[in-house]
Amino acid sequence: MSLHADEHLALFLQDLEKGSRDFELEVFLEGENASAEIRGIAKSNAQEEKKWKIKILLNGKNQNAKLDLRGVADDSSLIRFDGSGIVGENSSGGTISIQEKIVLFSEKARGQALPVLRVETDDVLGASHAATIAPFDEEMFFYLESRGIRPQEGKELLLEGFLR
Repeated sequence: MSLHADEHLALFLQDLEKGSRDFELEVFLEGENASAEIRGIAKSNAQEEKKWKIKILLNGKNQNAKLDLRGVADDSSLIRFDGSGIVGENSSGGTISIQEKIVLFSEKARGQALPVLRVETDDVLGASHAATIAPFDEEMFFYLESRGIRPQEGKELLLEGFLR
């Protein structure tokens, strides 16, 4: 997908359905003032494997891109986020941010977050990337149970809250 001068892409990706899947997306910002904001959420259960690969390339003036991915893995499943951003040598005055967060709801669940950022110019206003993979805090479940919320209902509330 290519974005030209003054075009803006706002994209929300969601994969909460059962089944393993691979997903790939490439976004090229080619024109001045082009921008892209991509937010995605994914949930995996059982033995599922959900693998996302998203690449954003900035190659013009005053371009902005933001990639924010969140995932929840349960049982023996896998969530893999492979987000990459390239600020090309022809880019100037741009910003890019890549964030990938995965929460594990079981000891056997697996998460892989691979944010990659390559900056090929000195004329960049901002470039950042971050990754977090962590088990869910058991104390949160205990807190909700102490307030009369059943474990399964509490798990669903915490899952929804994280993915928002």
